[in-house]
Amino acid sequence: MFEATTKGERIPDHLLAELPDRSPLLADPAKLREVIAEDGYALLRGVLPKDDVMAARREVTDRLAAVGEIAEPAIDGIVTGESRRAELHPDLGAFWKSVSEGERLRNVTHGARMREILSMIHGAPAVGHDLVYLRVAAPSRALDLHYDYPFFAKGTPDLYTVWTPLGEVPVTDGPLFIVDGSNKYRDLIDDVVVAGETATTERKLAYEQPAHKFAEERNTRIMCADLQPGDIIVFGLFTAHGSLDNCSPINRARISCDVRYQRADAPRDPRYFGKDPVGYDGHGYARLNGTKPLTASWKTN
Repeated sequence: MFEATTKGERIPDHLLAELPDRSPLLADPAKLREVIAEDGYALLRGVLPKDDVMAARREVTDRLAAVGEIAEPAIDGIVTGESRRAELHPDLGAFWKSVSEGERLRNVTHGARMREILSMIHGAPAVGHDLVYLRVAAPSRALDLHYDYPFFAKGTPDLYTVWTPLGEVPVTDGPLFIVDGSNKYRDLIDDVVVAGETATTERKLAYEQPAHKFAEERNTRIMCADLQPGDIIVFGLFTAHGSLDNCSPINRARISCDVRYQRADAPRDPRYFGKDPVGYDGHGYARLNGTKPLTASWKTN
């Protein structure tokens, strides 16, 4: 068993479990859809071309090395603790949009293989949101526990999030975690549905409680795993998730990207599609956590 922390607290071993690899089920799409419907998530190992994923990683890290945030060789992703981002790119939103729209990154997030897998999961041709969430989490950063429904369900609730590690992400570097069984917590799901319908950015949409205490109260487990380039985790809007603390012993950033996929024939939320998608709060890339320089004190990413 691996060690993992959330909000600076070690997760007890009995509350941790490893995400099972569901990639063999790609040979039986109907069974894969059944498993995702039951569990709310699926880890699919080695399903993307590794070379494509590493090319996307290099594209991102080269941009961050150019502003002094990542040390050379950039591909290693070691954080320097310094930044010239604001000096060289006063419009931080425009900078992050340009990084997030990199050709090699989009080849991973919207490439033929990703579309093939998500179409298989949807049981129909699928399309990804144009707005992607590229996350470069320096040590000490983490993403609070939450459900995705309030942010993304206005076009269609039939969405899946695809979380893709851009390179190796061991548990120590703060990968995604999932609360097992959270897709069946009717009391919490009813609440997040209301949150989505009220469509206000003022409502608290993440749980401040440490994930392991949340799991203990619900008598369940925190699911996570050491991840490799080529792996993806797919989960639904009603699956509670977050990221573990990045406790990298070598000061390495956790680099990942998440994007939502829907059926191509379903209604499209204009906030997430188009040349300049505005996102949940209307500010597009300008408000995403990735916009903040890696030196900034920022709790979530």
